[in-house]
Amino acid sequence: MPTLLGMSTLRSYPPEAKPVVHVLHNDGCWYLGRLCAWQWYDEAWHAVVEYTVRSGCQLYLDVPATDVRQPGPGLHALDGSRLTGEPPGVPSWP
Repeated sequence: MPTLLGMSTLRSYPPEAKPVVHVLHNDGCWYLGRLCAWQWYDEAWHAVVEYTVRSGCQLYLDVPATDVRQPGPGLHALDGSRLTGEPPGVPSWP
């Protein structure tokens, strides 16, 4: 596996430790999901995330790090509910 300054370019989370995040979907809305991994390529960090946009439509995608945010106070259920506006917080990882 390629490395970045001696570190692995893939940082993954075990299933029980996947952080809850907000993910910007291509419809312009933010959805709650889970962060599965970070990966460095094309000179930038990318997030591997899983989230649901509506019942029966679960996605597992690689998105730019700028499209992932830490959730703020008052978490909602992981049910594909749309969030209005931009959620608070900026990625403090990888």
